[in-house]
Amino acid sequence: MDVIRAVAGIAPGSALAALRRERSDAMHHTEGRYAALLDPDEPAGVSRAERHLIALRVAILNDDAPLAGHFRERLRLTERRAVRRFPPSNAFPTAPRFLSA
Repeated sequence: MDVIRAVAGIAPGSALAALRRERSDAMHHTEGRYAALLDPDEPAGVSRAERHLIALRVAILNDDAPLAGHFRERLRLTERRAVRRFPPSNAFPTAPRFLSA
């Protein structure tokens, strides 16, 4: 999955897509970091749903609507029931609020 292309809306065949193909090492490492942080083989006590929720919170704090949309969808696909485990707080509002655009 090319997350950057999907989130940034980079059209296949565009000049930007061509430039990215020239830097395949950068694309490979970026996707590797995404996988390591958000979909690790061994979650080490932090579930995938929790990781996606944290990433969604960061996207919202940075006012990045496309990235927030990406993580909303990932969270829905990962574990919809997980959002009920997060209690309300001022610092980190409830997950269902994040799930709505």
